[in-house]
Amino acid sequence: MNALKIGIGVALLASPAYADRKMADQCAADLPPNSKAIYAAAVGKMRRGADNESVVTAITLRMVGSGKLNPLTARTVAEAAGDCLRKLAD
Repeated sequence: MNALKIGIGVALLASPAYADRKMADQCAADLPPNSKAIYAAAVGKMRRGADNESVVTAITLRMVGSGKLNPLTARTVAEAAGDCLRKLAD
């Protein structure tokens, strides 16, 4: 009986995180390719209470440095990805 209560508690705690990830992934599906690339690289590194903006910034700077992203559009591209990543914390 206790195992069942624990299992239900864990499922209830996990459900909101799953829903947030699902919403974030749905948002990312409509992103342009470069924003999707930033989202894909960052999504597994997002943590509540962490400096997630610095994660996205580092990924974006690496993409600019490797020539995969135009420096003139990098901010706009990263912000689009960030809009979807914020749904993980909603």
